[in-house]
Amino acid sequence: MINKSDLKIGLALSGGGSRAMAYHLGCLRALHKLDLLDKVELISTVSGGSVLGAMYAYGEGSFEQFEEDVRNELKKGFAKRAFFDWVFKGKIFLNIINFLVVLCSWVLYSIMSIIGLGSKTQRLLMAPRPFNRTNSMESVFNKVLFKGKKLNSKTRGGTSIVINSCELGTKTAFRFGNNMVSNWIFGTVDPSQISIGTAVAASAAYPLLLPAINRQFDFQKNGKKNVKRVTLTDGGIYENLGITPLFPDRSPEFGYAGPKVNLIVACDADHGPTFHSANFQLMYTRISGCFESLMKRIQASNFKILHKFKDSGEIQGFVLSYLGQVDERLPTIPKDLIRREDIIGYPTNFFAMDDKNIEKLSMRGEQLTTLLAGHYLS
Repeated sequence: MINKSDLKIGLALSGGGSRAMAYHLGCLRALHKLDLLDKVELISTVSGGSVLGAMYAYGEGSFEQFEEDVRNELKKGFAKRAFFDWVFKGKIFLNIINFLVVLCSWVLYSIMSIIGLGSKTQRLLMAPRPFNRTNSMESVFNKVLFKGKKLNSKTRGGTSIVINSCELGTKTAFRFGNNMVSNWIFGTVDPSQISIGTAVAASAAYPLLLPAINRQFDFQKNGKKNVKRVTLTDGGIYENLGITPLFPDRSPEFGYAGPKVNLIVACDADHGPTFHSANFQLMYTRISGCFESLMKRIQASNFKILHKFKDSGEIQGFVLSYLGQVDERLPTIPKDLIRREDIIGYPTNFFAMDDKNIEKLSMRGEQLTTLLAGHYLS
């Protein structure tokens, strides 16, 4: 039996671009109507979930105002605004110059390698790219959504948030939190030094579409200060549901030291099992398929871990609100349910979304979350 008076909820919001934002909006709406949203103590987010989660956590005003803001941003989309920032602010020309520098570096490296001196020029290839398309997305997030605020800014009701990214150099998770920024290899960073928009852009930089963010941070570890350069990409590459920071057995030494929770609500905007007759002879589709396969395998493992925590009493329970849920396996099927087949084909991107798709995706999120919370938390 769930003790609702003592709930400390951890909320995980998965990746999935604008599709995830719309679906998670419905999940939050359900929690709001069930008087559970105010019991959320820690929000853990990935990619599209990071955009919505940060808008909620760092927002002010009523839930209704938050929902209106999200709908407006979804209808505008982020991709077009990032493209305009890239083109009309001259960043495209800086990108061209950067590309030419990289090309020349590769040519020089290739020539030097032939004569056995490749190591002398290898560092040229490792030089960071000062401007790229992800920087334009970062600029849009900072200016439009978060007004340049830093990660340590005041959050709604004192809720903690961790925005998840993946550090490519170490192949480890990189956690941007309002209380601390951490990577278990490099140490911690003062969150007042990093903008919310930077964290969200790093979390949403899907590597097949957007370049990684390359930054230098001042880390603290074991009482020592170290300046390290990190390369950050979409948090979904490491774990797309963002649920691991909510696990009760996490160690502060090797993970994000957020508040402990006793109930987990996981909102997963993944399509679920589908068959795509794509041309897998193309490199992009092969790599994309590999990414998705790995993500789904990690998700399945995490679902088993949730059951283990519940069975051992380490958490009171969990709710998994899953966009790709097979409707026939639900405890009950509402007559007005937005069916899985009605929304399953919506792509993963940050393009503008019309009212019809926003409504369908958010309504399914609300319906599934309401149904499953009522069934498993009663």
